[in-house]
Amino acid sequence: FLGIYIFFLLMLALGLFFSEDWGSRIDSVIKLIVVIFNIVYTFEEIDQLTKEGRDYFAWTNLFDVLGIVAIYALIPLYAFGEYKIYYGVASAAFILNFFRVLKFFATFEVGNYARVFMFLLKEDVWVFLQFFAVLMVAFTGAVFLALKSEMSDGGKIIDGKNETLTIWSTMLREARALAEGKEFADDYDGVYSFPLVIFLLINMAAIIVVLSNILIGQISARYEDAAKDAKIQSDIAKAKVICKIEKSRFVWRNLRIKHYMPGDHVTDEALVKERLSEWYELKKDSDSNRNAIK
Repeated sequence: FLGIYIFFLLMLALGLFFSEDWGSRIDSVIKLIVVIFNIVYTFEEIDQLTKEGRDYFAWTNLFDVLGIVAIYALIPLYAFGEYKIYYGVASAAFILNFFRVLKFFATFEVGNYARVFMFLLKEDVWVFLQFFAVLMVAFTGAVFLALKSEMSDGGKIIDGKNETLTIWSTMLREARALAEGKEFADDYDGVYSFPLVIFLLINMAAIIVVLSNILIGQISARYEDAAKDAKIQSDIAKAKVICKIEKSRFVWRNLRIKHYMPGDHVTDEALVKERLSEWYELKKDSDSNRNAIK
């Protein structure tokens, strides 16, 4: 499955980057192969939807759906010559379908990194961005009004490079301070007044130094916690992949049932004992608390 999908990604890359230089016939063949693969993956997702029902609608399947839809959207755009929109949608299709390959690495070590990355985006980065949005809007408004109070020229704010600043360009500079670590301006000397320079320095320190380090520290702590259970999560992901393959309509025989042998198979006995001891301790604490309440 992984090899087939990598071949699909290869055809997609060739169709978007190189095939147009190889002649119309080769270009058409490569694009047709991509469309055929996309149709096959569409039926696969529909099959998965019929089996899983509501459980299918999880964020893990979002890349599959969006990647498939994006490729379908390319067909009419290319046919009618809307190349500006075509390449914009192609950009989204390319990154979405390449992200889809991570689900095939669930049984490899890179799968652990992918799970941690998505978990960080969902739990930590998303919450952090909400806080940063509030802070950015507050600083943007304050900085813009402070600039307007002393550097206005007919209602327009001119910075040291004679560029007209708007509320949106000011907000962009605030966002770039976090994303790129870029200062508000290249030079403050002789451009802004002393109180405004102090305010801008406080603004940049709050975003570049404080917020960036908070995010780095939170991500580091979360990664350490996730790394402790990486082996267990990898085994769970491997079991899910095996079950998904065995439930596929293209698999005619369940090899796990065919080669089943009675008895328990433990790969890491020490880990099992550790988990059981933790469970017994929790159960003991729960029983003691219940007796204390009585």
